[in-house]
Amino acid sequence: MFDSEYFKNLLNETTALITNKAEEGNDGEEMEARIESNVTTLKYLAKEITDEELRKKTLKRIDMLCFEPEEFEMSEVRNRMPEIRKSSEFSDRIERDILKYTKRLHGKVKEFMESVDVDSKVLGEVTDKMSRNLMGTSETLRSLKSKGQNIPILGILTSVMVTFVAMYFVIRFL
Repeated sequence: MFDSEYFKNLLNETTALITNKAEEGNDGEEMEARIESNVTTLKYLAKEITDEELRKKTLKRIDMLCFEPEEFEMSEVRNRMPEIRKSSEFSDRIERDILKYTKRLHGKVKEFMESVDVDSKVLGEVTDKMSRNLMGTSETLRSLKSKGQNIPILGILTSVMVTFVAMYFVIRFL
């Protein structure tokens, strides 16, 4: 059942909130949550309109409400829907629930964005450390290659063999 009076009041309230937000430049989370809640409630109530064409037109206008609130007019809805009514208690409960869940959702989105920021900082630090480690490793490999060509391999092999034979005789005869 569609309560056109409640719909008009909610529409006027939402338009006033959007206008105040635009004029004051206020980006308060409470006001944004209230506007979102009202728009969602308006969409829910508009789905109860029985006239298919009017319902589509109303939903389209509600979608445009946040972008161009001054162009939004609901005179057609006021004139065509007086026979259908909805209890204000049920509508108020829906509005409160939507507001509560919208606030909860905003909190979770805020927490998620904070964790994304923290993760991006950690990722940046890890990337910096890895790039520094790679540069250090590259320099070490280059220095080993240049020093490795100067080491006589035959001399090292000879000294290892002499040490092995000497240790063999020491262990075997002592």
